[in-house]
Amino acid sequence: FKWYKLAAEQGDATAQNNLGYCYENGRGVAKDAEETFKWYKLAAEQGNAAAQNNLGYCYQNGIGVAKNKEEAFKWYKLAAEQGDANAQNNLGYCYRDGIGGAKIKEEAFKWFKLAAEQGHADAQNNLGYCYQYGKGVAKDEEEAVKWFKLAADQGNANAQIQLGDCYYFGRDVAKNEEEAFKWYKLAAEQGNAAAQNSIGYCYQNGIGVAKNEEESFKWFKLAAEQGNAHAQYNLGYCYHHGIGTVKNDKEAFKWYKLAAEQGDAIAQKNLGDCYRDGIGVAKNEEEAFKWF
Repeated sequence: FKWYKLAAEQGDATAQNNLGYCYENGRGVAKDAEETFKWYKLAAEQGNAAAQNNLGYCYQNGIGVAKNKEEAFKWYKLAAEQGDANAQNNLGYCYRDGIGGAKIKEEAFKWFKLAAEQGHADAQNNLGYCYQYGKGVAKDEEEAVKWFKLAADQGNANAQIQLGDCYYFGRDVAKNEEEAFKWYKLAAEQGNAAAQNSIGYCYQNGIGVAKNEEESFKWFKLAAEQGNAHAQYNLGYCYHHGIGTVKNDKEAFKWYKLAAEQGDAIAQKNLGDCYRDGIGVAKNEEEAFKWF
């Protein structure tokens, strides 16, 4: 930090960007959002691409400055045009989601592709998604699998889930439940809630692995505690029927309700059953009707 600061104060753009990073992440100094923004801006105004991307991130997320999506877009674009892969991926998000400008699927695809070709794992996953669903490019499941695998091999959890789905459903690859389980588990072990739910489902039904109700319950619970609605329903079901755990109607009701409130239709039906039949809660026909 000391030497970055000395160089930054002399106007060195790389040092200014590094100093911003130190302030942002508390490296050698207490975190300070205003100082983060200040040093990224000084470096960005000198044309440092990494700093321009970082400045865009500050504007997008309100780090040391008021949120400003248009400014975020502006700085991402400046960095992306210099070839910065992180900025190219961020610019792809802007075009995909309409951050700071209009949604343009073809532009999103273009920038995701430029970043992906530089080996950016998140962009590779995003590019795979574009090919899988025909977003900004003609649908091509073979290309989708290719890019998902490149990203998954780098440890990208979202791509690992997508690749697991490809193997599970046989999307332009031979159906292989063991491979599906393998990729779901890699993502689940990184804490990805959707993958944790998928692993729970695999253990519950013996998909790519021997059935194990205790493991199923364990993974559903991890995902449910992160707020995953499908896992919350599955966990409620485990408590309701004593799968991998002791039967507990109150816990079943609790988790069905959490999932139902997020819009899970099966959970809403089961919550209606709970209110109708007094499962884990006092009978209430009006509430039952509401959830049905």
